[in-house]
Order: sequence, then C-alpha cells, then structure tokens
Amino acid sequence: MVSGSSLGLCFLLRLGLAGSGADDGMTINGILYVLTSGCRWMDMPIRYGSYKSAWRRLKRWQDEGVWDRVFRAPSSVREHGRVCVDSSTVEAKKGEK
Repeated sequence: MVSGSSLGLCFLLRLGLAGSGADDGMTINGILYVLTSGCRWMDMPIRYGSYKSAWRRLKRWQDEGVWDRVFRAPSSVREHGRVCVDSSTVEAKKGEK
C-alpha cells in the first residue's frame, strides 16, 4: 500500500490530506485496502485504525475534491517526460472488461 516515505508529508499537506488527527498514512492505507479488496468497511484490518474514521475521511475527502487533486497531481510533475500510474495490482473480476 502507500507508505509515508512514498507519498511524503509535504505531498499530503499540499493535497489537503494531512493534519486531521489520526495517522494519515495509516488511514489512506486502510481506505485503499477496502477499495482494492472489496471487503466491508467493518472487516478492514485494525492495523489501519478505525474503519469508521477511514470511511468518514473517504467521504469528507470526496466531498472536498481531494481525490480529484490526488489523481491530477502526477500530471503536474515537471521533472519527468512521462508519468505513469500502474494498475497492475488491481484485479479485474471475471467477466468484466
């Protein structure tokens, strides 16, 4: 999942993700775990913190447009000629295209 060193606190602050109390990296990992595994929120492993907090943050960040900024951020990287988002870890369900 996402590690604190891979995203960096400055990146999280710039996107409006950091600074709301619970460990932000842990919460993001919990959100990504639920969204990629398809499990119920209440089945999220406790190592990611409270599933209720993770769900509330996901909803709040959606309402505030944070996820749009997260997905637009790679396109603003100027040091590289190309930026690629790898989806090789996203499992396609049988019969879906």
